[in-house]
Amino acid sequence: MKQEIITKMNKQVNLTEFNSLEEFYNYITTIPFNNVFNYPNSRQSITGSKSFTETSNFTEATELFRNGWEVKAKELEQKLRIANQTMKPYTKQRAQFDVVGFQASVPRYLQGIPTNMVNKKNVVQKQKVITLNKNIAYHAAIKPEEIIEHSIKALQIIQKIEAQGIRCNLNIIVGIKSSSDYLYSDEINITKIRLKSANERLNVSKLAFPLIHPSILRRLYFRFMETSPTFTKNSYTRGYGYPIKENEENLYEFKGEYYLPRFIKGNIEDIVENILK
Repeated sequence: MKQEIITKMNKQVNLTEFNSLEEFYNYITTIPFNNVFNYPNSRQSITGSKSFTETSNFTEATELFRNGWEVKAKELEQKLRIANQTMKPYTKQRAQFDVVGFQASVPRYLQGIPTNMVNKKNVVQKQKVITLNKNIAYHAAIKPEEIIEHSIKALQIIQKIEAQGIRCNLNIIVGIKSSSDYLYSDEINITKIRLKSANERLNVSKLAFPLIHPSILRRLYFRFMETSPTFTKNSYTRGYGYPIKENEENLYEFKGEYYLPRFIKGNIEDIVENILK
């Protein structure tokens, strides 16, 4: 785990990065509660309702987190298989010498080389590593069904990118402010949790819960807020702060990384093509 203070949009931001799900889990289950959440009744990671979190209690949430959300994983695998059937590979034209083509190479022709024409062929465009940061900071009015819908789109994007032979890092990212407007927020926290490293294959069973289930935010991330010393405002106990808004999403920009918003709009293939450009 790494914690540092960075500057974003002329504001100081507490940035916490976890290198793995295991590191995040070990942190939230071993670190004592912070001063803001001293009183048990203030801890929504424990008191949150099933209708809000989709789990009966914190223990059930951690079991799904550690063991996998098999029911949803099977559904996701089926959706990804269907998406594969219409997937178009991302290609880029490259000039090369050929026996036929649109332009002659005079030096090669005079040397008697058969491949004396310049032709263009589509080749699969491969890149080394792409890092995607998926925003899961949904406010309380968002229904669990909506969270699931847009998280499935994120999985489809990753799956399509990796089908091109490109390796992906996948993080979930959460930004919480102490005020509804970042201009008046005297405390901003951004947390990144690595779900998948570039050297790992896409494992739907592993990703289903942390990427999609409402309890990743509404129980486990709440527990992080209840334990991390970077959350110092008593106002957090009255609603757990305010998620970064769409017009403030520059706070989520990190050099060389790609941001996936809470609500992924537009055609999945167009989004993938824009990332791969």
